Amino acid sequence: MNRIIESAAEESVGEDHRVRVARLRREIMRARLLSAVLEVYPGNEADGRAVIDDVVTRAAVARSTFYKYFDSLDQAVGELGLKLADEAARTNAVILEAIQDPVLRSITAFQLCLYRAKIDPKWGTFVAHLRLPAPDHILMRDVAANFVEGINIGSFRVPSIAAAVNLVIDALVGGVRHVAQQGGDQEYIEALCTMVLAASGVSESEAAQQVVLSKQILRTKGHKLPWWR
Repeated sequence: MNRIIESAAEESVGEDHRVRVARLRREIMRARLLSAVLEVYPGNEADGRAVIDDVVTRAAVARSTFYKYFDSLDQAVGELGLKLADEAARTNAVILEAIQDPVLRSITAFQLCLYRAKIDPKWGTFVAHLRLPAPDHILMRDVAANFVEGINIGSFRVPSIAAAVNLVIDALVGGVRHVAQQGGDQEYIEALCTMVLAASGVSESEAAQQVVLSKQILRTKGHKLPWWR
């Protein structure tokens, strides 16, 4: 919530005071509701109406307030999943920024999300509800940038960057869902990563090697992440 408030405050320069205050209040309430969703959502196909009652109780607001911000529980869960994916992309940068090879960087980012879903299934449950983000979202930008760089050096071979980005995101969301719900093992994670690289034009042998290198990076540097254990 503090991050949302700070971001809103930075954007408010030059705004009319009343407009600024009203916008900040909306941002605070939205963050409050999402925080309540994070706390009470059971992570399964529970009765949405019952969960909304739990949300508004936890947030100490009227039920009508929830519907001023969200059309449904599913919309709120999807938005929270997007925020958690955004947070993950920024947090994972502490490891990814040091990796020069775009193929290794991209598959390390992919593995990080799968391992986080394994370590924290509730996080994975929300990210599994992620709808395809806008092209300017940090997750989409990072995946696209890796493809552009990889194509330029001949590591990735795809006919369409946009299609390749969508394929990776869809595979990521599906993989996170599987791991969060069924506890995907090491074999599943490595197989999915290898298949994603193969679909991106990387040879089978190179894909397998990159997945192994990625796993080694996580073993030595995973401790830098607050959620790793």
